[in-house]
Amino acid sequence: MNTRSKGEVIPNSGKDLTIPPELESDPRWRLVQRIAQSSQFHKSARLRDFLLYICRTSLTDHRDEISEQQIGVRVFGRAADYNASEDNIVRSQARLLRMKLESYFSSEGKDEPLVLLIPKGAYIPEFVAREEAPSAVVDAPPPPLRTSPAVWLLGSACAVLAVALAALWISTRPQTPAASGGVTGLLWSRMFTSGQPTLLVIPDHTYALLQEVEQRNMPLSGYVTRAYPPEPPASPRAKQLEELLPRFKIRRYTTFDSVSSAVRILELSRQYPGKVAIRYARDLTQRDLAPGNVILVGRKSTNPWVELYENRLNFRFESDLANHRVMVRNVTPRPGEQNEYTASETSGVRTVYAAVAFLPNLNGAGQMLLIGGVSTGSQESAAEFITTDRLFGPFAEQLRKTAGGELLPHFEVLIQTTTIEGIAGEPKVLGYRILKS
Repeated sequence: MNTRSKGEVIPNSGKDLTIPPELESDPRWRLVQRIAQSSQFHKSARLRDFLLYICRTSLTDHRDEISEQQIGVRVFGRAADYNASEDNIVRSQARLLRMKLESYFSSEGKDEPLVLLIPKGAYIPEFVAREEAPSAVVDAPPPPLRTSPAVWLLGSACAVLAVALAALWISTRPQTPAASGGVTGLLWSRMFTSGQPTLLVIPDHTYALLQEVEQRNMPLSGYVTRAYPPEPPASPRAKQLEELLPRFKIRRYTTFDSVSSAVRILELSRQYPGKVAIRYARDLTQRDLAPGNVILVGRKSTNPWVELYENRLNFRFESDLANHRVMVRNVTPRPGEQNEYTASETSGVRTVYAAVAFLPNLNGAGQMLLIGGVSTGSQESAAEFITTDRLFGPFAEQLRKTAGGELLPHFEVLIQTTTIEGIAGEPKVLGYRILKS
């Protein structure tokens, strides 16, 4: 149960967590209650329990009870001796909870004087005055336009590119950090090399949304020359979008999972020498891809530069815009593989797909890494797969055997992830190919 009366009990906590009367007048706890009762948490009972547990425990000075192990036991019903390093339920749910909070404070809670933050790598909530909260977005979209729910849903599906991300990471990092000794180091030591810059390219979801409203795919050539979308807008939907959200096409949107994937990669890069720069896909030129190493986040419809490498890949993303469907095309299926893989949902279990490709850059003078997914979250699952020793290790060993002992040949891999009630399962390898250098 979840009431706001005295003696309130937080559900699924493993024990009764009665709210002290003095806490009911605390503005921080009142904020937590408003968030828990908001539309963002209406169908997310587990995330609501997660939020209530960590906030109540923190505000009653029991922060020693806020750990991954304790949350797994008291909120998600795990056994007291469960292995948190093998069961990532708390970490995956924490990512979703941060997304829900960001959504709340950009919509229903946009006028809240306090902002609730859950710092990455920790679970103890922080309450800060809104004017002191770190800026997460730039060029924020206008408020919901009630006259056009379809357009608002289209726009609200995006988060704006994080200023803090670029400002923090375009600078030069220390040149002699300790190198990673894990299995993922076989990959990342080649992506972050001394003397060669690494460019991390964030997808352009404004471009993807414009393709959706026009219901047609546009090639890289039109993207590079800024020939898309047409002037004036061609379709009625595009005209409506331009009327309701003026200058939409010049705004710079990307998704939260894209930024989250970038942050994951950038945190890993600290272990290696070299320089890392972040670039928005729209600001890139083909000349930028020539020297050094490049990481492209997103599929072809969100990061058109992927098109340059597509003819070298077996697993290719295709968008059926008329039916709002994204699939992975398997160009040359092997026994047991499907011709195509499309996201599906059955009895509350959602299945999504992502792909990663590691190959030489076009001029052979660096490495290229492509990370894409068919839907929000699947791309981040792929990023988790290639940055986690426990997940990447068995696959790297299989590659080594297939390649006759080569430690890490160039490859592409198709990954499946299932989610139940928003809880992501372990990524599963469905197929892979060794790419010729």
